[in-house]
Amino acid sequence: MALKHEVFQRAVLESHVEPERVRLLNQCTPNTATGTYVLYWCTRSPRAVHNEALEVAKSLARLVRLPLVCLNVIDLEEALEGSLRHVLFQLEGLVDFKRGLVKRHGLSPDAIHTRLDPALSVVTRLDPTGASSATSRTGEESVPYTPESPPASTTIVGGLSVLGGAAPALVGGREAPVTPQICSFEGFASRAYAIVTDRGHLRYQRARAARVAALAGRPLLEVETSLIVPVETASVREEVVASTFLDRMGSGLGERYLHELRPSPPLEPAPANVLADLHTLGYWPFPQVDQGWSAETWLSSVNRTHLLEVLRYHGVDCDAPIISASAYRGGETAARRLLSVFVARKLYGYAVKAEHQNEALRAEYGSLLSPYLTFGHISPVYVAIKVHRAAAERELDEHGGRMRACDSAERVVASLEKHHGEDTGDSGESFPSQAGTASPGCTSEEAFLLGSASSMLSIGSSAKRTLTTADTLTLRAAVEIASQQPDVRKFMENMYRRELAYNFVMYNKRYDSFDGAVPVWARRSLYDRASRRTSHYQYSETDWYNARTHNMRWNAVQRELLTRGRNICRDRNYWCQKILEYENDPAHAFELAIRINNHLMLDANDPVGYATCAQCFGRWQQPVTRASTFPGRDRDPAPEAAFGEQLGLVPELYTLRTDEQWRAAETLAEMIDQRLEIVPIPENDTVDAY
Repeated sequence: MALKHEVFQRAVLESHVEPERVRLLNQCTPNTATGTYVLYWCTRSPRAVHNEALEVAKSLARLVRLPLVCLNVIDLEEALEGSLRHVLFQLEGLVDFKRGLVKRHGLSPDAIHTRLDPALSVVTRLDPTGASSATSRTGEESVPYTPESPPASTTIVGGLSVLGGAAPALVGGREAPVTPQICSFEGFASRAYAIVTDRGHLRYQRARAARVAALAGRPLLEVETSLIVPVETASVREEVVASTFLDRMGSGLGERYLHELRPSPPLEPAPANVLADLHTLGYWPFPQVDQGWSAETWLSSVNRTHLLEVLRYHGVDCDAPIISASAYRGGETAARRLLSVFVARKLYGYAVKAEHQNEALRAEYGSLLSPYLTFGHISPVYVAIKVHRAAAERELDEHGGRMRACDSAERVVASLEKHHGEDTGDSGESFPSQAGTASPGCTSEEAFLLGSASSMLSIGSSAKRTLTTADTLTLRAAVEIASQQPDVRKFMENMYRRELAYNFVMYNKRYDSFDGAVPVWARRSLYDRASRRTSHYQYSETDWYNARTHNMRWNAVQRELLTRGRNICRDRNYWCQKILEYENDPAHAFELAIRINNHLMLDANDPVGYATCAQCFGRWQQPVTRASTFPGRDRDPAPEAAFGEQLGLVPELYTLRTDEQWRAAETLAEMIDQRLEIVPIPENDTVDAY
């Protein structure tokens, strides 16, 4: 839906966020009567750097001269498919996010709130005047409403802290048993001028945003924060051939959206009367606690019992092994540390290592950023920019580019001053439509080096204005230089495959079912192959979960998934293909792979997880033709019949390892984790230095 209100259009323009990233989900007018703040409803991207939704919310708050309130929500309905490890990872990220909001964006700690929305049904509606109506799941009216109010809506799940209403809460304590009781509460939307949120792509996330848009009575702006290129911009339909999508993204579409999002100035402090009772808004699992628990409070060892009680009551598995901090720790700081390690130590040679699958002791070649991208702790645009800058810098170092910097710096500045008047303005510096080659008279290497050379030059105010354009040209030149390197092309291909997964779940309504995700010819081939097998393995879901199969290689991969919450890419494909091989029913194998993946993989319940499983079952693959067994024919009449023989139904794809080799591999993995844990963040790794 187009941004019909002028204030929203101005907010997007001044935030320097691409307009195609922003959508208005309803036609409500801003709440100018009772709105006391702009609400940023953060569900997918708790990060302080390169957060498009946060910048739009800040820009809107600055335009309407209202404070900004940030509501961080962990939806326990989504956590049902996961486990305790996913909730802890999100809480760790929210701790880091709060620090960044206070330090970089000027928000008061009292304007940042964390809520755990329940996985229970609630009926609620908020009319434009701010009056609310709610009915509990038992049908008892809990909040009075006037006859002029719209009737109560149907039962919903999700968005409770925003909408308000009534829901079961745990009442009790040390002396009394904990029992559920229906409690009423006011939502954050009741006092909001407008709401800004991150865009979700899975079925439940889209339905939750639609419900809030329909029931909140406030304008809801949805901002794309999880992708380099917005889904509708990349393609208007489901892509059934992966190469077509990847070629389109790699031929310049993806590079157009590599745009540095500079943070706007910090906001003014919010008035004390606005923040006074915000801690009482939203859903509380424990009604007796009204001081507004933060993510740090939930994570503290003192309150760990309360957290486990809430999660168990709402059906979240708390018995899965907890991942140690040496493997993964949530938050933007940890994500940026891993990214710095990757560009410094692993990017060189990435293309060769990504194709290596038969090493006896192959090390982890990837960036390990998948969980952080899944939960929004780091931006994919930020990652791509860092990779291009590091690769271009290395390329110039190898060819002596820095030695030529001082010789050409003066000519570069003169060229930029000459062509400064040809620029389209401040807003054009940040939008992808302005992307292109360097300014005339300035080579790409010189433009790239200007960022470091300009700091040594004494120039006037007109030249200082030029440096903003030079920074943009620096990024363009870095992309132009780095895009020719095989390592960068391979890394960006994997990033674009992630975007393909989002295309899959957006345009395929049955992405999580065997009949919807797997093509017809692949299903026919898999069923045919399964019916012709002479021996079958009989494993229960518990056997699969606890790594009790005859295949020691698969058991080792599953144990790593249990204890560390991750597998490298090749192991994940192998893991899924072996489930398909050993299960009698391909449909049950698909469902089993999805359930175990979402339950244990740290980057689970994500479009990439669904797409990875679907690809192992034939998605984006072509039918395989076999040599004809009849004279005079070029191929068999059923060319897809050989497909099942490729999907794990053949002998081992990897070199078998002995027990000593597996122990050595696990020791090596632990050493890598310990080494990554002590790597400091570079001093220049800030928002300004980018």
